[in-house]
Amino acid sequence: MADVAKRAAVSPQTVSRVVRGQTNVSEVTRLKVELAIDELGYRRTGIARALVTGHTMTLGVLTQGSVAYSRAAYVAAMTSAARHHGYYVAAASVTSTVPKAVCQSIEHLRQQGVDGIVVAVPVYDVDALAQAARGLPAVVFGGSSSEAVPDDFSDGTGHHAVCIDQERIGVLATEHLLELGHDTVWHVAGPSTWADASGRQAGWAATLAEHGCPEPPVLIGDWSAESGWRLGTLLARMEEVTAIFAASDDMAFGILRALVDRGRRVPEDVSVVGTDDVPLAAFAPVALTTVRQPFQDLGTAAIDLLVDMVERPDREHHGVLMEPELVLRSSTAPCHAG
Repeated sequence: MADVAKRAAVSPQTVSRVVRGQTNVSEVTRLKVELAIDELGYRRTGIARALVTGHTMTLGVLTQGSVAYSRAAYVAAMTSAARHHGYYVAAASVTSTVPKAVCQSIEHLRQQGVDGIVVAVPVYDVDALAQAARGLPAVVFGGSSSEAVPDDFSDGTGHHAVCIDQERIGVLATEHLLELGHDTVWHVAGPSTWADASGRQAGWAATLAEHGCPEPPVLIGDWSAESGWRLGTLLARMEEVTAIFAASDDMAFGILRALVDRGRRVPEDVSVVGTDDVPLAAFAPVALTTVRQPFQDLGTAAIDLLVDMVERPDREHHGVLMEPELVLRSSTAPCHAG
């Protein structure tokens, strides 16, 4: 309310009286305050609610700088969900996910007076994150599972994780390819420093072991189509490769191009499964079978949980673990050995 008071050249108490509709304010002063509210772009309902609750009605969202579809999808969902609850979103991004950079960004959002924060970057140091967010309702978004980020990772301050089961992604993709009769499945993974990539790889390896299949060497990409094409070029030269699970759709697109360049047909010679279900997946030259991640639903769930933590701090809260979904298209088919 300080911004409105300063703009109108009145006290915060006067702003409070105007917003609450009290009559002990002159008409001139009332008009000055209302004009300041309009000029600053505030909503009267939001200001009134903030006065009653003591909240700023602003939520912080910390993301990793990226143009990836996943980031755009969940940030849009978070912004929409926050608006539905009457909150604004203060967004910040980091180019480095080392604990120091993440903690500094959390402190930056704290200084902006946010009521709570969604941390949508890979978490490598749970203790450091808990310390940085001490006293601030926080939701950790993403990660592999509750094993990577516990449901309550802080020392009693009640921060929670909202995740998609990344190991399940690896299981769904690998089981599908094995059920089609492939002897084994090759994996093009994301960077080993990402919990998401590690989770998908773990699910892939566990499924191969469960079915008694040999585990081929893992090829590490960087999520990009270029890295998928580069690694796909290596795989395309190997006649024994008949099934590939890529840790992202973008890498899968690169793999598809590499296979075509080498004269390998999809899915007749090689079946390919991606991860994410980006919009382009359904419209690729060979429509991509993939494992869908419910980014929008997860973004909404993160904000719903955070708002509940802010407005009902005495209630018991729990993290959310969502299930991925296999989406069957044209890039996979039964294996025709020989």
